[in-house]
Parts: sequence; C-alpha cells; structure tokens
Amino acid sequence: MKGLDKNHLPTIFSLVSSPPPRHLFHYTDSHGILGILKSKTIWATETQYLNDEREVEQAKNYIQLHASSFREADVYASQFSPDEKELLDALEDGAKVTRPGVCITAFSEERDQLSQWRAYSKQGGYALGLSGEALRECAMDQGFILARCTYDHRESYRIAGEILMNILRLYRASNDKSDEFKKQLSVQIAIDITKYGPLLKDRSFAEEKEWRIITPQIGIGRPDLNFRESDGKIVPYVSVDIERCLRHKGPDGTGVIVGPGRDYHLSADAIQALTHREIGHSVWHGRSASPFRSW
Repeated sequence: MKGLDKNHLPTIFSLVSSPPPRHLFHYTDSHGILGILKSKTIWATETQYLNDEREVEQAKNYIQLHASSFREADVYASQFSPDEKELLDALEDGAKVTRPGVCITAFSEERDQLSQWRAYSKQGGYALGLSGEALRECAMDQGFILARCTYDHRESYRIAGEILMNILRLYRASNDKSDEFKKQLSVQIAIDITKYGPLLKDRSFAEEKEWRIITPQIGIGRPDLNFRESDGKIVPYVSVDIERCLRHKGPDGTGVIVGPGRDYHLSADAIQALTHREIGHSVWHGRSASPFRSW
C-alpha cells in the first residue's frame, strides 16, 4: 500500500507483504463466474455494503480501547503529557466516525470449504482459482493491494496500537499543537481505520483464511466507481481488471472447482468450453468432495 511505513506500522506491513499462496479461490455462483470470465474483471464492493455488519467496526473498537488505556492505565498514563491526553480524546472520537470506505473483494486459501458452498451453491457454485502471485501483480498494477487478513485478537490489538502511536508520532514531530491540528489528526485516524480496518476480521470467520484486494479510499467523483442493485439496495463497487491473471497458464494458473451438486461432468465441460472461448485456453478443474446438496 502506497505510503505504508514498515517501521511505524510493522504488523500491517507484514499482512500486506506476506507472500500469497500458490492459488487463491473466489467462491461465486453460476451468474458470477459467467460475469467474471466474460468481463475479465471481478467486483470489489464498498465495505459498508458487505455481509459482515461489523466490517471495520473491529478496528474502531480496538483503537478506542487503546486510547482509553493510554489515557487512564497507570503503566501508560505517565508517558503522555496533558496535551497529548487531549489529543487521545480527539482520536478516540475520530475513531467513531464513519468515513467513505474502500472497496474490497475476497479470496480464500481453501479450495473446497463447506461454509462457502452453503453461501454460494444454492443453484450451483464455483470456486475460481487464481495464481496468488499473478493476482498480487494485477492488484498492484491498478494501485490496489492484495493482503492477508488477521483473525488474531492480539495481532489486531497490536495493529490498532501502531495506528494510534503513528498519529501521536506525527503530533510530537510537529510544532503545531493547535486544536485545529488535533482535529486534522482525528480525521486522519478515521481515514487510517478505513484503509486498514478491512484486514481485521472477527475470529468467527477464521476458517475462511481470507485474503483481500483492497482499493484506495473511494470518492463520489471517482471515474471507475460503479453501482449495482442487490437485495433491493444500490451498492457501490469498483471493477478489478484480472484479465492477465485469468490468462495465467499451467499448474500455477487459473482453475475452477465445481461445487457440490448434480451434473458435475456437464458443469466441468461447460467451464472448459467457456474458458477456452473467453481467455484463449482451457483451465484445470476439480470437483468438490463435499456431500452438500445444493438443489
């Protein structure tokens, strides 16, 4: 991520720089995989519209816990001047503010996971397998990042502390101690939470072993911001170009796992014909071992 300081935000830097696995899998239904293969893009949805209603809220909570600790706990309190404690108040308030979000799209290290099939296989599901390294390159070329999510409470708490201390470092390095500057920093922490919060996931989702493509913060005037209808509401999204990644050949290249259900051979034959037409070659394919009935 542009501007990410590995010295002051080392835990976030570790998530962003972790080598991706050989393949990452995007679970979708038949409509979704048709759209991806035909358009050579994948949709990154604005975080406030995702299924997990606590997206980014975890990061806000951890920041507020840290700010409260720094202000009140005896072991920390003596390290901060009265002026800095006022700033901590402002930062805690800033952490509560919802900013215009970033857009994300999710992948899993798991190629055949029952919970994912249950979510996407009601009328036939697929797990699109893409080269992790090629996917990272596609993301970077567009100014996005591909990063590993964390489900670990201690790691998430440490990330929140790094974000908070980085803001305090900026304050200490500046000669400006005005209320206006404190207000600017409270806005900055809200922006940082929006940028890095999507990497902090609730431990109840840990089995997904999720990786995410994350866009920069979206704006109303952004030319590539699009909108779609979903469950009666309008959802903002950004299209991520994955054409080069889709065309990646060989055992490390593109493949498709056909989800549980009837007519596996028909589905696999159709995928081979479809990929041959859309990306110029057939892909490896596999079959879910799950006995889950999707019809």
